[in-house]
Amino acid sequence: MESRPEFLAYNFVHLDNPDFQGVYQGKRIGVEVTSLIDDDRIKIRQVKEQALHELAGFAKEQGYPPTWVRVHWKDTTSWCNKAELVKELTVKILPLFKKPRKSDRTVRFDIDTASNYVDEVMLTPTLDRYSWQTLPRNWVRQVTDSTVQSILEKKHAKLIEYLHFCDECWLLIGVDDWNSDQAYQLSPEARAAVYKTGFRRLFFLRNGESKVDELTTISFPGLDQVNVEN
Repeated sequence: MESRPEFLAYNFVHLDNPDFQGVYQGKRIGVEVTSLIDDDRIKIRQVKEQALHELAGFAKEQGYPPTWVRVHWKDTTSWCNKAELVKELTVKILPLFKKPRKSDRTVRFDIDTASNYVDEVMLTPTLDRYSWQTLPRNWVRQVTDSTVQSILEKKHAKLIEYLHFCDECWLLIGVDDWNSDQAYQLSPEARAAVYKTGFRRLFFLRNGESKVDELTTISFPGLDQVNVEN
């Protein structure tokens, strides 16, 4: 919450259930933090990164010229087998190194129809670096209001538990946009929407920009009136 200086007065500390807790004007405030990206998508990204790491090592061992390689994936949400992925990339990408190109310029190769996984490959010559990077086809994607509401509904299941430890609870939805698979921003519709929720306040964090946006909420019947014994 350092991105919002006004929250320094709350003296938030990292705990659990919810993730952060602070006190302001005698009221205990809880903040639950959740990610826009689910665990399955993180695992998919890890498989792709492992495949590229293996391929970079192979390229270096085989004497291919030092190159910065950026792979634009066809679909970042579909599961893939690492061995199958390495095999396809070996056949589709390594031959591109042998194509004529100017020594100091980036070259794009569109291999959409020739690959099950890759849309485009970008090769940039370097002096001594073998760097292979995974990117989605579109660098920054839009988060819809329906996606935000879906996350809220999933978190509502634990809201009563959180309220055993605080007087009101906020929700912060975060993305680490330094990571290519988490390069998201709110769509105009998502910014303008009014969300039904039992969380008293709702925030969206883009970690790379250190930017926190507060979204508009309306009380969700039954959840905003929870009373618990502490």
